[in-house]
Amino acid sequence: MLDELTYMLAFDYLPESEVISTLTGRPESQSVALPCRGGGQALREAIETVSEAKEVKHASAQGFPRDRVWTTDIGRAPCDPSRRL
Repeated sequence: MLDELTYMLAFDYLPESEVISTLTGRPESQSVALPCRGGGQALREAIETVSEAKEVKHASAQGFPRDRVWTTDIGRAPCDPSRRL
């Protein structure tokens, strides 16, 4: 799981060519997930699967204040902040 890796590339904290080389040269038995936005065309072409999530329902669009919204596996839902994990 390489969370937020695309931000490291976007801000030039890591050289894109080295990251792509490392990802494409990994052992075949090793899986890598990049759960973030963007990444650029070169990264998208180098990796095997690219998915895009879309908003289906959002609590703030229904009038819930942002500080009372949390993220779940199926999207965002209103919650009681005192019950956050």
